[in-house]
Amino acid sequence: MTSHWVQRLSASDGELLHAFQGTELNDFKKELLKAINETIFSLLGQAALYSLSDYLKQHYSISPSEWSDHLDLLLGFLGSCLGSASEKTVGRAIAKRLYWKLGMEFTDNPSYTLFDYLDKAKLALKIPPRCNSASKYSYPF
Repeated sequence: MTSHWVQRLSASDGELLHAFQGTELNDFKKELLKAINETIFSLLGQAALYSLSDYLKQHYSISPSEWSDHLDLLLGFLGSCLGSASEKTVGRAIAKRLYWKLGMEFTDNPSYTLFDYLDKAKLALKIPPRCNSASKYSYPF
């Protein structure tokens, strides 16, 4: 399914596809960006993916290749559109897809946020955890 989706994106939106292929991103961030895009596409569809992209570009000057650095804004926007519970649901779905991509076993923990799952994955991969100076609107790597 992923390859079909990427083909559709490559034909219609080069910037979203660039979020997958940026050589400046490390492997973890690349896989996280893929997981974000694929999860939103599979849960909400292409129109929602483009709406999210347009909103974040217009209101915050955030391009799709920067979504992993601004997860609070991304999840907050989805929460404002779909209800606050959706932030946790979409976050868990993103984490589940990321773990699958990284070859890790996903264990659902009802108290975890996406950030908790990311920290756990980074710890398992021996990647330093996020710094303590994280703002409300970012997930620093």
